[in-house]
Amino acid sequence: MHRSLISIADFFSTRPLVSATAVASIPLLAIIIPAYRGFLALGPGGLPYNFIGFTIQAVGLLFAHRDTTSADTVRTAPANHQNARTRYLPDLTPRKTPRPLIPGYSAPHRQASQQGDETLVATLNGYLASLAESNAGLVIKGSGLELSTYPALWTVEEETPAHVLKTTGGEIAHVHPEGSAHMVLSLADAAEVLEKGWGEMHPLAGRVGRLPISYIMIYAPRNDTEVLVWKMMADAAVAYVSA
Repeated sequence: MHRSLISIADFFSTRPLVSATAVASIPLLAIIIPAYRGFLALGPGGLPYNFIGFTIQAVGLLFAHRDTTSADTVRTAPANHQNARTRYLPDLTPRKTPRPLIPGYSAPHRQASQQGDETLVATLNGYLASLAESNAGLVIKGSGLELSTYPALWTVEEETPAHVLKTTGGEIAHVHPEGSAHMVLSLADAAEVLEKGWGEMHPLAGRVGRLPISYIMIYAPRNDTEVLVWKMMADAAVAYVSA
């Protein structure tokens, strides 16, 4: 052991650049390691579930919104569709505070507190399925924005409006394992949801890739009353995308 330590010391003493680099990397590793563990703790999402995915999301942070809860961001965004400023939601009551904790990653976009259970997730997915069953223009299939194992509500391909086709490809909504969801809303409805505290923008919405500015995370409902509000938002998403 003693000789090994001497050999290591000799190695670094004869290579000052390597030694300086190793020392300088210690603080960086102290930041990266817990951040990477936090990324993995969110579970699989749309990015590779490894260090490559972690690196991709780190690059995404360069383009991400600094404030994902401001209604002004979507209220003042340019309309990409004639119905973008149409309200499909009624006036919502403010959601009881506080907002859930949202880890600061560009993706996956998840909530780390106030999480729902499997029963809640099944209820929300069941409602999306009921919308597809009652509307010939809708279908349930694997998400194209998250893992394909997540059931998502889509428009039938031949009935997908052009403005939706070039963004989410026709995907309207999907639910995450912890009970939060992403939905495509009109700008007016997105502003209402943000202002009343029911959700927030995806960090990359309208910034990079194909996520529209009104691609909104809806927080996991905490009780039956909030489930009813969630269903109204899902109805509004369908009305907007189908308009």
